[in-house]
Amino acid sequence: MKRSLRFLCLALALVLCLTLLFGCGKKNGTSGISSQGGSTGSDVPAVDPMLLDNEIIGSWSADRAPYDLEWYMGFPSYQFEWDSEKILNHQIHKYNTGLNHVEFVVPASNENEKLGAMIAANTLPDIISLIHKGTEQFVETLKKGDLIYDLKSLSEQYAPEFMESVPDSLRNWYGDSEGRFYGFPNLTKPPELMTEQYIARVGASTNLLTVMRKDILEQMGLKAEDFATQDGMIQSLKKVKDAKPKQDGMDIAPFLLSCDMNTMGIEWIAQFFGFSYEDKDGNYIMPLRNPKYLEMLLFLNRLYREGLYTDQNMIMSFQNFGEELANGKVFMMMGNCNLGGAPGAGMKSFYLQTKGASEYIGVLPPAAADGALPYQKRNDLGGWVTTYITKNDRIPAERRIQLFAYMRTQEAQMLDMYGVEGITYNLVDNFVIHTEEVIAAVKEDVQASNRRYGYPDTMWCMRDNIINQYKPYPTEPEQVMLEEIKEVYKDYFYTADALQLVVPTGVKELVSANAKVIMFMDAEIPKMVTAKSESECKAMFEEAMKKVEELGYQTLYEAYNEMFKNAKMRLGKEFIYPTNIR
Repeated sequence: MKRSLRFLCLALALVLCLTLLFGCGKKNGTSGISSQGGSTGSDVPAVDPMLLDNEIIGSWSADRAPYDLEWYMGFPSYQFEWDSEKILNHQIHKYNTGLNHVEFVVPASNENEKLGAMIAANTLPDIISLIHKGTEQFVETLKKGDLIYDLKSLSEQYAPEFMESVPDSLRNWYGDSEGRFYGFPNLTKPPELMTEQYIARVGASTNLLTVMRKDILEQMGLKAEDFATQDGMIQSLKKVKDAKPKQDGMDIAPFLLSCDMNTMGIEWIAQFFGFSYEDKDGNYIMPLRNPKYLEMLLFLNRLYREGLYTDQNMIMSFQNFGEELANGKVFMMMGNCNLGGAPGAGMKSFYLQTKGASEYIGVLPPAAADGALPYQKRNDLGGWVTTYITKNDRIPAERRIQLFAYMRTQEAQMLDMYGVEGITYNLVDNFVIHTEEVIAAVKEDVQASNRRYGYPDTMWCMRDNIINQYKPYPTEPEQVMLEEIKEVYKDYFYTADALQLVVPTGVKELVSANAKVIMFMDAEIPKMVTAKSESECKAMFEEAMKKVEELGYQTLYEAYNEMFKNAKMRLGKEFIYPTNIR
């Protein structure tokens, strides 16, 4: 892609003026396209030089007539809005592509219920973005029902730049046996795109963390090492609880668990205890059969019985955790401490409010009973969200695939991630340095700043992780704090792309058995965590496992083990878990 020269654009604008003046304007022959914001007759507005400086030319340039989109974001936490009148980079996106407005459809709670209802009623929006995990069955329905487009075919017809931007590793991993490519995954790390700068600047990161307040740790005469074992953590937290610390007159919770209290939530957090999906012989391990799953349940039950994990904690939202951290109302938190989302923002906010007198530090979780290291799975080819174009042709498919192609350009991704070069940032030694104007605006009101400049990005669902290689190195103390928290876990990752293909899709019996197991265990797990004793918790789990086996767990295992081995073979790997690799 190349930016056009300013004089050329001005010349084109002049030609357009003359064309309109003499009544020879090109007719808009695409159905369903809004004409909002278009000019008529001789009323041709002057083009803002800022737009000219940020023009990006490609297939999307053929038709810039304004249009509106409806876009389903399949996660209740999505909060971004589109405003091409007020938000700086949205103005540029509109100028380049014609995208006038995006109506984001966000589920109030259960994203799968909302998606299922839209499929049943044939009311799918123009574009849909779905989390990989838990939506596999719906994606199969979309494919078999011919409800979504093959992006490869659309690209070949209308926007060749799109598939040109997709690395071969992603084409091979996400394409089907017929070569069709239905959805684009975000936040991947394809090996073809990895650079030395990316590895040095970004490395690996995780949301699964353990953090605690350094000032209270020191006031209590405690050290991070006191929390290194399960016994030590509980005894130390009891000391904090008995001391009844306060922040601005408010009680400080000794502990919070930022994790969904259900089947998948326990599976995710059990990685703290060395939970693995692969045995030493390379076979798949069913999560509920992994001893680490029960070990985490028993540990949470112990925290609950000691009054450290509470009923109120169980029903808290992700946003709630950020608020608790921002108000300094928690000493220690385990689980989803997303450094870019609510908890991370909360930690930064608290640091600033206390002028650095109180900060959070990262620590490793308490050790597993057998001393297993807290390795966490990471998907390099498997992103978090996949985005599809539906066959709801209210907006012509060519406009949508051209928008995809545009969003895949580095220029558009830089706009979405960092704003407008020269206004919100400058590149110095190939790293983003935010301008003083933006730094001052963020300090004054971060939300107002985002609404003005349009970043952090609205369309991250089409973004590569590689764009993070330009991230500025932290200079503010609160930013350094979050970087140091992340560093604690940098050596505890392994690539687990093979697990992405271990899903119960396409076979009715597997889909049914998996759904029944999850539904049953989702109801039982809170009962286990709140059991009155360790023996009762263990007995409840063992009884539940009898029911799980009756629901077809062994059948699931046999299918999953075959899927797992085939996926590893496809990747050229014999083992994936660090302790198994020889």
